[in-house]
Amino acid sequence: MGTAHKVAARAGNAIGTKGAESRCLRACYRGDMGIRRKERDAGRGGGFMLGLAVVGLTAMVLLAGRIFGFIDFGTTEIDRSQPPLLVQLSDLAEYRAATSNFELVVDLEKDVKFLPDFVAGERSVMVAAGTVDAKVDFSGLTEQNIVVSQDRKFVVIHLPAPELADPRVDNERTQVVARQRGILTRLGGVFSDQPINDQKLYVLAQEKLRAAAEASQLRVLAQKNTQAMLEALLRSLGFEQITIIFDPPVVAG
Repeated sequence: MGTAHKVAARAGNAIGTKGAESRCLRACYRGDMGIRRKERDAGRGGGFMLGLAVVGLTAMVLLAGRIFGFIDFGTTEIDRSQPPLLVQLSDLAEYRAATSNFELVVDLEKDVKFLPDFVAGERSVMVAAGTVDAKVDFSGLTEQNIVVSQDRKFVVIHLPAPELADPRVDNERTQVVARQRGILTRLGGVFSDQPINDQKLYVLAQEKLRAAAEASQLRVLAQKNTQAMLEALLRSLGFEQITIIFDPPVVAG
């Protein structure tokens, strides 16, 4: 029995020793894990602070470079204003380049079928005076119409053809010089409250003035005057070689 007690005691001591070692190992493991967690947390916090420091330092460097000018951020400025020459030409708008004065005779006769003129009908003769302008439209010019050399010594300008403005009848110089009316026409006028209307004569006078202007050299004169005006203007701006190109005139169908 003594021997059996000794064996049991030794086994109990061994089991107690192993239990103590196991508890010690678990405690050491937990302690080691806690230390590792703290190290990871410290590493994370340090990385975050380092990132903030880098961002702050970068912002300070950029701000200092902007203030003292040793860093160029590469900003680009775009000038969208019209070239000065284009602005000056556009200000001319419709340039009245030439004017022609005309005097012509308008002879308008109104007949009545189957009746001679002395019985019914009317004939009016007007001496009309008026003017017609030829103009060049600068208002539609764009940058494509103007080519300027880099040294601003040579320039080419493309212009539309001169156009004819609406004819103007000079009322002070225009008058009906003859009027013939048949007997029945005169009698009808006696009993009518409406005065004699010469509107058709004036309309016909305007048409004849335009036809006379078309047949004249008014467009050619307008082109020459426009070219002379532009050459004087451009030479005053420092241009030495000037080329003016006109579109061909539009022929009415």
